[in-house]
Amino acid sequence: MKSIKLGLLALLAMFAVSSCVEDPIGGGTGGGGGTTTEEGPELIFVDQAGSLTADSKVDAGTVFTVTLQAARGTADLNSLTIEQDGVRIEDFASRVEIAGSVAPSAAVLIPDANATGFTWDIKIQAQEDMRKSIYNFIVADDNGNTASRDIEIDTEGGGSGTVEPSLTINGNMEVPTNSNSLVGFPIEAQAGSNAIKFISVLDANTDPIDAARCYFGSTDAADQFATNPLEIGAADEQGFNTTVYIRAQSDQSVQTYTIVIIDAADNLAFRDVVLNTVPAGNPLTTLTGVLFNRAGPAGTGGLDLDSGASTGSSDTAAELVDNGIDISQSMSNNWIQRISGANGTTLKQLIPNSNGLSESFTFASVERDTQLRDIWANGVDFTGTNPDTGEAWSDVVNVGDIFIAEREGVYYIMEVTEINIDPTNNDDFYRMDIKF
Repeated sequence: MKSIKLGLLALLAMFAVSSCVEDPIGGGTGGGGGTTTEEGPELIFVDQAGSLTADSKVDAGTVFTVTLQAARGTADLNSLTIEQDGVRIEDFASRVEIAGSVAPSAAVLIPDANATGFTWDIKIQAQEDMRKSIYNFIVADDNGNTASRDIEIDTEGGGSGTVEPSLTINGNMEVPTNSNSLVGFPIEAQAGSNAIKFISVLDANTDPIDAARCYFGSTDAADQFATNPLEIGAADEQGFNTTVYIRAQSDQSVQTYTIVIIDAADNLAFRDVVLNTVPAGNPLTTLTGVLFNRAGPAGTGGLDLDSGASTGSSDTAAELVDNGIDISQSMSNNWIQRISGANGTTLKQLIPNSNGLSESFTFASVERDTQLRDIWANGVDFTGTNPDTGEAWSDVVNVGDIFIAEREGVYYIMEVTEINIDPTNNDDFYRMDIKF
């Protein structure tokens, strides 16, 4: 697995700018057709692993590498030009990479830092058709002196050329989610000339993430990555349609991950996805309020959820009202202990594991106004009705009950934290925490 990881990272590194290394001329083997102007610059192909130094056969459309080493003569180095069959390469942006960066031109100015010499890897996508083509590299100095090296690339024996694997993500590639949650990305992979051998999930530093955070096909324990990269089974070597699941980061952040497939020849296909665990919306205001028995002293029986202030049951500021007492009962148990919405307020109860609400839902877990709007649909409508007023009322209220309210587009959530039942008078009350 280590060799696969190193090969994967090396190939991904071609998309990042790498620094240039300056070395003295020497130790290289030149290609055919090299010429040198007296007192002009020197240019050679460096013989190193992965780089061509002489005429070669390659598959059509594949990338080949030459390592150029240049040194100044009398004057500083000025430019590097790359030609194919005597003409500057026109589609350089899609075919040429110089020292780890996409070529800005087929004739590039040499930075001052490299004016005395450079050693650069040049990557070029070979011609797509079946023929021989000569690639010429020309370095010029400030006095107009030049040196060149050329190499013949033959694709005639390459058949139809190497076809790289492909990877498509069918769906959103940027997903807002909760920390530590599993997010699925439907993917479609297709092998090219070689069988698919591995799939991997990388972080923003192109390092494989913890295998325990990744699943292939489902979230069952059996489909958790055993290793990252994960070896693909024989049934999927030519391609597959499945879902890759990634467990989101534990903090509140925006993180980019890369899903990669690797074939038997270490060819890659990859796509980036983004997991955003930063909560949307605005923080909620939190306060405490007390709702008294409606049959108590004057000015009680209502609750203003915007301030937490107790009000009269007919006060226009109240969003909640108590439903008072049952006069047919004794003083010790006559409090009805049910609440209703007031002044156009709609009131519902939030019951974990009911009406689509998660069984792990808590009042404390609601921190942003967008969460309030999202869980409004999970509220359970009141089914009971006050026989005297015809208004909907709750079941008997207990400590721990959670309610959600809406009035004129403003949402509130309340959790009952204390209930005081006074058997000798009507000073009964509910104490509740409120967020809005």
